[in-house]
Amino acid sequence: MREDWGETIRKLEGLGVRAAAEAAAAAAEAGCTPADFEPHIEWWLRRRGLWRRPEGVLFHRLRRLRPGQSPTDHWPPFDPDLEQRRRRDRDRQKPDASEQLRRKYEREEEQRRRREAVRPLLEAMSPEERNAFALQTITQ
Repeated sequence: MREDWGETIRKLEGLGVRAAAEAAAAAAEAGCTPADFEPHIEWWLRRRGLWRRPEGVLFHRLRRLRPGQSPTDHWPPFDPDLEQRRRRDRDRQKPDASEQLRRKYEREEEQRRRREAVRPLLEAMSPEERNAFALQTITQ
C-alpha cells in the first residue's frame, strides 16, 4: 500500500475504526484510492447515529468499497429501534408536565411567603418611608 493511505488510515482511526489499515488495504487491492473513501466517510458522518455500532458499519462498508460506488449504496439498514430508544431516553430526561407544574407552584408559593413576611413591615411604615424603601431597593 502506498504512503498516501497513511492520512486516511489515521482519519479512520480517529473516527473509531479499529482495523482501519485492513479496510484501506482491502479497498486499495480492489483499485480504490484514498479519495474514493471521502464521500463515503462524509455520508456516514451525517448518519452515524442511526446504527448501534457505527464504527463497525463504516469499517465493513469501506472494506468492501469498489471504485465508482455511490456513497449512498451498500450500507446496512439503519437500526429501527435506535431512534425510538433515543427518543424515549430524551423523554425520560425531560421533566414531565406534572413535575414542571409542581416546580412552578413551589416557586410561586415561595414568592407568596416572602411577600407575606414583608407585608407587616411595609404596612407599619409611613407612605414616605415606603417610597424611600422602594427607591432604595430599586437603585441597588
